[in-house]
Amino acid sequence: MSKEKNKEFLEHLVEHETEPQITEPVAADPVVVDRKRNWALLRYIAIMFAVAFILVFMSLYFTTRHDSQQTISQLSQNANSALARAEQLQTDNRELTETNMTLQESLTLAENDLQDAENTITTQEGIIAGQAEDIAKMTKEMETLTEDKENLQKAYALLAQAQLAYEEKNWESCAKAIANLESLQDYLDKDSKTIYNRLCTALETNKEN
Repeated sequence: MSKEKNKEFLEHLVEHETEPQITEPVAADPVVVDRKRNWALLRYIAIMFAVAFILVFMSLYFTTRHDSQQTISQLSQNANSALARAEQLQTDNRELTETNMTLQESLTLAENDLQDAENTITTQEGIIAGQAEDIAKMTKEMETLTEDKENLQKAYALLAQAQLAYEEKNWESCAKAIANLESLQDYLDKDSKTIYNRLCTALETNKEN
């Protein structure tokens, strides 16, 4: 009996499990539908704002990049121009330095030439001064020689005059000539001094008589 009941129960379960269960559709809740629509709309608006923001950002990025490239290009041109000017200034400075060095060398040579000229002038002045001294000395010697010559001639003339006056017994003229000859007796030679001394002795003897 129990076996038959179990068999019937199993058959009944199998029948119920194999039968398709038909469920009736549940009506959608309007509040839930509106909420889903609102969320979908918000997501759409958010996506559109995000896309617009990305487009604006990209536009700004490319615009800024283009401006930056132009600025960099302008700065590069300015830098190249400044570098060219700096190189030109360096070249000019180098040329000025070389010119200055050349002028310094020329000035040094000119100063050396001037110093040599001054030394030459000083030497020539010394030579001229020495020659002037020599000329003055020679002039003085010539004057002395001329004076000696005149005194020599005068001494012999006075001696001849005194000797002639002695021979003529003109004692006054003889004494006068001997007196004038006294300061010039050094110009007489040995024989003439002997004659001069004899005349002086004769005049002294004549005075005593």
